[in-house]
Amino acid sequence: EQRERSLCGYFAYLSDGSLSTREVVDAYAQRMMIECSFKNFKERYNRPMHSDDQGVDGEIYVTFLTVVLESWIRERMKEKKLNEKYTMRSMFDEIEGIECSFSADKPKARTYSEITNKAGMILYQMGVDMPNECWPVKVRDQIAKEQRETEKALKAGEKEEPKSA
Repeated sequence: EQRERSLCGYFAYLSDGSLSTREVVDAYAQRMMIECSFKNFKERYNRPMHSDDQGVDGEIYVTFLTVVLESWIRERMKEKKLNEKYTMRSMFDEIEGIECSFSADKPKARTYSEITNKAGMILYQMGVDMPNECWPVKVRDQIAKEQRETEKALKAGEKEEPKSA
């Protein structure tokens, strides 16, 4: 048993020291999330073996889109400081149950499932655009507050501008 243990390797991450332990773990978790997402995608759709270049191109394209989308989400989370409160997985867990549906004859008339305050704040901070009546009350209040502050700043800017004759 000791001999077998001695043959087990150690895993190390090499860095120039500019990343904190948390950032290294987060980077690895991001990589693993992409890998797992892609693996789940392949399993879920029972993909056929590729018989032509078009199938390979499609797989590469889907993988590329996944990486781009996840990168955008991570940057947005960092920008809005959501990464201090949530991991990507925990953020997705908060918003996962939200559904949007619409009928084929009225594609612009959408119906949203109930959105919790927490999920609503996440979506709002991520820049999701929805009709005002779909937001939870807490988010509507936040939107109204920000609009008042913007209007107040605009009015203050107008007063400060010197009027030319």
